[in-house]
Amino acid sequence: MANMPTVTHIIHPKQIKRSLRRAVEKIKTFHLTSQQKKLWSATVESGRKLIRNPLFKVVVILLLALLVGGQAILWAEHSAQGDKYNNLFTAMYWALVSMTTVGYGDIAPITMVGRVIAMLVILCGVVLISFFTATVSSVLVTAKIREGSGLDDVHLKNHMVICGWSRIAEQLLDTLASLPTGDTISAIFHQRTECVLIGELDPVLVTNLLARYKVLNLHYVRGNWTDEAILKRASVQFAQTVVLLPDESLKDVDEMDKKTILSTLSVKALNHQVRLVTHIMKPENKLFLERAQADDVLLSDEFTGYLLASHTLANGIPYAMQEMLSGEGSNRLSTVQIPTGFRGKTVGELTAYYANKRLIFIGLSRQENPLAAADILSADSSALDDFIRRKFEEARRDTLQETRTKVRLNPSPESVIHEGDLALVLGDTTVL
Repeated sequence: MANMPTVTHIIHPKQIKRSLRRAVEKIKTFHLTSQQKKLWSATVESGRKLIRNPLFKVVVILLLALLVGGQAILWAEHSAQGDKYNNLFTAMYWALVSMTTVGYGDIAPITMVGRVIAMLVILCGVVLISFFTATVSSVLVTAKIREGSGLDDVHLKNHMVICGWSRIAEQLLDTLASLPTGDTISAIFHQRTECVLIGELDPVLVTNLLARYKVLNLHYVRGNWTDEAILKRASVQFAQTVVLLPDESLKDVDEMDKKTILSTLSVKALNHQVRLVTHIMKPENKLFLERAQADDVLLSDEFTGYLLASHTLANGIPYAMQEMLSGEGSNRLSTVQIPTGFRGKTVGELTAYYANKRLIFIGLSRQENPLAAADILSADSSALDDFIRRKFEEARRDTLQETRTKVRLNPSPESVIHEGDLALVLGDTTVL
């Protein structure tokens, strides 16, 4: 018994005390920068969350039971079976085999005290393993329930966020899910790979939507999208595109537009570089959204009068537009990348190229680059330049206006194609 190895033989208590004392003295004389303090606070908070985690508690108790059981059996059996119970690791191996009720039988206690300890270890193992299994199952089930209920945070980047559920949102998701692979819009969207829906939906509907739009990697966040906390849970601050739809549960169109305007301000406050597409009910509210820096504003029923007139006077036009915009069939309107070899060439040459692919060239589209702060500041620093630069920094912006999309329909055949131009074509783009 005198030579029996113990934990205290490995690390002496006095050594631990001296190490802790030296560590405390170093901490007292160590000064943290603001960035280090933030990192330390985040680390402490993560540690607290870990300690409060029930799975972590069960794992710690299991490890302690292994250590105590191994030390106890080593103390009881070392004198009788020194060749088998000769170190703490072997004793802990026996404790683990016993606690999991595997019982290989390669080593077993032969003393009365050792067998009593073995019975206690087995009983504790049955209870602790049951707790461990139940805790793991509970954590997994809870995570699945929270995900389906929209209560979990979504940690994504360069994704699309859709705020609000309605028939329009369903059409949007259907269109995104059915985009052909040759379409530039499809290529851009599938680079984002994931989509988040924010709303207050019935849990059964949410389950159906997540299964229906699995190709879009759809996530759901429950809550009011005017609340910045809800928007942060959807990672709007890292999103590439946000779509704001009218909240049809409000019934009153004025209240719908008010919520859209407020949501626009909240989204831009979190991510001023995000591409924000909004849908409003009343035309007089369009100006407010533009002032709130919405990139694109879609007005409800904006083309209804034209479509009704077309049905009356030239009833082929509405059906043609429906086929081009519905996403069904091969004759759909698409935006595609122009081959790099056509840069500097004319529209006439590009039209002939697409004609050979059985595609109809409609026009050109491009993103207009906004005027940056550096474009208006002089090379020499002055009081005026410092003032302009400071105002840009206060507004958390580096441009004077948002990026805009410019479209040229039926351009002249002599027009030159520039870098950044996209082609609007009609037809089956899968041939490209």
